[in-house]
Amino acid sequence: AKVTKTSPDLKCMTIIDNNQSDLKFDFGLIRKNEFFQFEALIETQKEKQNTDDIFENIQITHRIANTQKINSATLLNDEQLIKRKKKMKSFAMNTGVQVLLIILVLLAQVFYFKSAPILYKNSDNQVFKAKANSDRLIELTSVDTDEKKEISLEDFQVTGKYTPFIPEQTFLEKIEGYYYFIPILLLIMILLIGWDYSQLRKTYRLIDIFSKHEEK
Repeated sequence: AKVTKTSPDLKCMTIIDNNQSDLKFDFGLIRKNEFFQFEALIETQKEKQNTDDIFENIQITHRIANTQKINSATLLNDEQLIKRKKKMKSFAMNTGVQVLLIILVLLAQVFYFKSAPILYKNSDNQVFKAKANSDRLIELTSVDTDEKKEISLEDFQVTGKYTPFIPEQTFLEKIEGYYYFIPILLLIMILLIGWDYSQLRKTYRLIDIFSKHEEK
């Protein structure tokens, strides 16, 4: 193994342990945006070795306790960057079209397939929502106070005691049962695209660090 490139003020050396399985780097303290680059040969019994298997089996540790966990990132090459960008663009367009279609369906549901709740008004002009229970009781919920009470089905059916009517609804009330679909879909879209975006961001950050070193 050998160190092939470092930040201007960083001195780094490699040490291979006697068991031939640990590669150590001696560089003192490393500051933010400093780096070192190395090349190494790995002995294997396989005729063909998948590079992903190699990186998955590498464990990175450091000797200073209670410090931030070491994170690893793959530096994408130009071809991989182009593919990742195309994938993100294609996925964003397809998902955007699907979200738009769902929004159109919801709007059609609101304006063309109209539905509205039935409320009940008593002789004191109090407005209630009604729900039937299995034991022939009617649960009434006050629209103004959210207080609940139960009455018998016979009492509820007395003529003129509880008069049904369909209230006027605002736009938000019309879409009350559907509006939560939109943020859920957007969240799923952001999470799926976010992974690819994070990989691009890491690559651009590494490229920026390397390019600053080349300029010096």
